[in-house]
Amino acid sequence: MESSTAVNEHIDIVLPWVDPTDKKWQDDKIRYSNKPITTDPSDEKYYRDWDTLKYLFRSIDINMPWVNTIHFLTYGHVPDWLNLDNQRLKIHNHENFFKSDHAFPVFSSDAIEMNLSSIPGLSEKFIYFNDDELVVKPILPSRFFEGNKPVDALVQDIPRGGWLYRLLRTKDVYPDICKNCIRPLNKIVSKHDLIKTSRTYFFDSSYTFMERIKNHVFNLTPYYLWIRPNHAPQPLLKSNILKCEMLFGNLITETGNSRFRNKNDICHYLFRNYNLVTGQFHPKNHHDTHCIVLSSYSESIPEIEKIEDHTFVCINDSEFLSHEEYLKIKPRLDMKLCSLFPEKSSFEKY
Repeated sequence: MESSTAVNEHIDIVLPWVDPTDKKWQDDKIRYSNKPITTDPSDEKYYRDWDTLKYLFRSIDINMPWVNTIHFLTYGHVPDWLNLDNQRLKIHNHENFFKSDHAFPVFSSDAIEMNLSSIPGLSEKFIYFNDDELVVKPILPSRFFEGNKPVDALVQDIPRGGWLYRLLRTKDVYPDICKNCIRPLNKIVSKHDLIKTSRTYFFDSSYTFMERIKNHVFNLTPYYLWIRPNHAPQPLLKSNILKCEMLFGNLITETGNSRFRNKNDICHYLFRNYNLVTGQFHPKNHHDTHCIVLSSYSESIPEIEKIEDHTFVCINDSEFLSHEEYLKIKPRLDMKLCSLFPEKSSFEKY
């Protein structure tokens, strides 16, 4: 296979991680939140550990060997199996790259994302990973970058967060955060100008028929109401994050100083959406990411058994999954991932 992106070009990975079993982290979280960690079901959802991190490193080592550096962002703890001598691994405690210390200790991924541009040694092109994502098949750099542009898809949709969503998921602030990452951009860009520049941004042949229909319908509105989130490894440009910091400095600072996640936050989707609405992306929808929502044993096991059918897989926890079913699913997931990635990676101690 050939790629228009040079294989030896510097493309980094940024990977935030938290160890929910760490006693200091638990004590600090209880102290600053004034509530036990597991009283809120959604709290358990965000911090329940599925032990996928080791397999994520293995999958990157095998299927993305061209990655330059993995920047590992941590509360201060690291897994005991992690090979700290690996030259392609850089450990960054939050204190090492946050622009301000007002939020310390911080328990919000949104706050972490607002400080990405300050990571020491971060390359211009990088891929933002979550620790619940796996690379199941070999991938070339051109999957993420074509020339100097991230590969992405601009797909509009009906906004989430309506009355039914609120009724079923009253504590979920995700739709609010997504909307917060769209509203500021409507004040500085014109959707119709982007359509005039190139209709390919909205109607590339890689988009499904339904995606093109949705863009056609929502292009009748002058503003972006909803841009479909991309829960997958996300290519970003550091220079464009710096531009966003100049344009939306107050919003970024406010979230960057928030110790806990809240509905007024923004997240890394602001940077991604900026690329999209300004036409600074290569339009292509690979449709190669599959999300497994672990909401019940009966539904999860068949999904787990088909992990190898996909290129990227996100292992999503659910607030509706009971602790008893978690204990049943976890060994099955461990067994499957071990069968797919049985060999230690260079990021593990030998």
